[in-house]
Amino acid sequence: MRASPTDRGYAYLKTNADGTTDVYVAVGVGTDDAPEDIFAVHFNRDRVAVADDVRTVAVGAMRRTTEAVQVTKDAGHVVHIRGRNRGYGPLLGG
Repeated sequence: MRASPTDRGYAYLKTNADGTTDVYVAVGVGTDDAPEDIFAVHFNRDRVAVADDVRTVAVGAMRRTTEAVQVTKDAGHVVHIRGRNRGYGPLLGG
């Protein structure tokens, strides 16, 4: 299964009345918890998988991640929200 390119930023999740979820990816979080500079949106997703290591907090009618995360969509149209990789990665043995 091929995944979409990875977006990196703060994810905002909004549950719609029909049970689907909208996922907004923003560069940052404003002082009022509003998203700053949204650059990617996944509308009306039936499935959103949030990894166990990703923490979210309530922001009005939505939830947002407490840290920048990686957001991808697989060929089955599932949006995956994962914690960002830490360390130097495989190139430097980290």
